[in-house]
Amino acid sequence: GGQDVSLADLTAQLADAHERFGIEGVSLLGGEPFAHAADAAALARFTRSRGLSVMVYSGYTLEQIGELPEPAADLLALTDVLVDGPYLR
Repeated sequence: GGQDVSLADLTAQLADAHERFGIEGVSLLGGEPFAHAADAAALARFTRSRGLSVMVYSGYTLEQIGELPEPAADLLALTDVLVDGPYLR
């Protein structure tokens, strides 16, 4: 399921939701966010630039995330709240 959405369209939707509804942030989950860390980090960077929070649900443990390639570290650095693998079982 789902649909492809460009980062530009997604950030426009996020900005609109922030202005219209006062959202506090975004949650990244479903599909593994750290498996798509470069794109997720770009979204998280935009989110944080708007003063909003980023919450990530991951099937990986924090230790496993630390062993992933570089984009994972970028996403982790932009994450305000991480719910990692042990808490999802």
